[in-house]
Amino acid sequence: MIDRLMAYNAARKQSRAFAPAVAGALREGKLDEAIKIADRYKKSHLAKVVVAGLQEFQAHQMSAEISGKRSKLPSAPSIAPKRSFTLS
Repeated sequence: MIDRLMAYNAARKQSRAFAPAVAGALREGKLDEAIKIADRYKKSHLAKVVVAGLQEFQAHQMSAEISGKRSKLPSAPSIAPKRSFTLS
């Protein structure tokens, strides 16, 4: 039980340090740099998830470049309701 608590605390500490460290690289679109930063945070669950997503995104970009298609990020879905409802 104590081992799990220690592992959880280490992962939480690294995840909290990872988020601001990787934010700048992601903001600037430097995916390779973001992956390298994540490699330094081996215990962080957040880093593991972010790296998996970045690697998948890079693989998609590479396959789109090979096929000649332009790769674009999908637009974010609108969260506004389609129609308004009134309560009577």
